Amino acid sequence: MPSTSKHSTSNSKSQTPRPDRKSEDSVCSHKSKSSTGTQNSQKSTSSDVSELTERTNIISEDLDGTIFLIEELLRKGKIDKESGYFFVNKHRTKWTGAMKDKYAMYKKCAKERLQSKRTFDVYKQEKCQNDPPVEFLQQLRKYAITWADNALLEVEGRSQFIDSYKRAYEGAEGFNKHLKEVIAVSNSAQKAITHANEIKKKIKEMEKELKE
Repeated sequence: MPSTSKHSTSNSKSQTPRPDRKSEDSVCSHKSKSSTGTQNSQKSTSSDVSELTERTNIISEDLDGTIFLIEELLRKGKIDKESGYFFVNKHRTKWTGAMKDKYAMYKKCAKERLQSKRTFDVYKQEKCQNDPPVEFLQQLRKYAITWADNALLEVEGRSQFIDSYKRAYEGAEGFNKHLKEVIAVSNSAQKAITHANEIKKKIKEMEKELKE
């Protein structure tokens, strides 16, 4: 279950995830602003840091909304199960083309989320052990944010799919299995955000020491 203690359902700001951050055609593409043109590549380090902080905050806000949706899915799923809403739909025989497309989309996001986490893990192991320099930590933080972004896009895709197509699964058991996957990916996004914030704190401490 995602950590939801700070995400009260009475918080109207957090009640609706923002799936329009990416278009459906580019839902899993993550091009940073600093890579879109020569003039942007000349941003100062301070500007880059501010951009990363802004991205982290946006991801965190979107994750808040998605966690609210997960809580609603848990509540609705219990009601639907009790009312016998689900039916067996083996082999996706009743899936529409739109359902198949959205399923393929979040599966693509899942692959990118796993790849971005691997990139983070490998870089951390190879470059950020034993007192790494600030620039290595800055790169590691970028990888953490990319991982968080990919995880958020996946959990948004999964949660929206399950909310829209609750009859797409092999009965209540299939629905519950998918819901557990949504929660697991949400936890992955939260973990990535935690890493990004911890790295940011470490960088600030190192920069402070250098000034003293």
